[in-house]
Amino acid sequence: MSKELPYTEETPLKGTFPYDVSKSCTDLIAQSYFKTYGLSIAIARFGN
Repeated sequence: MSKELPYTEETPLKGTFPYDVSKSCTDLIAQSYFKTYGLSIAIARFGN
């Protein structure tokens, strides 16, 4: 878990646990659709 708070849009995705990694993967898949097909996307990252 990153100790840098607050998180920004430039904060790298560094998942350690399976749940974290799954969230990183969904972000990367969405970004690939934007780059490949020009599909508009919005990514919201919420924290507890």
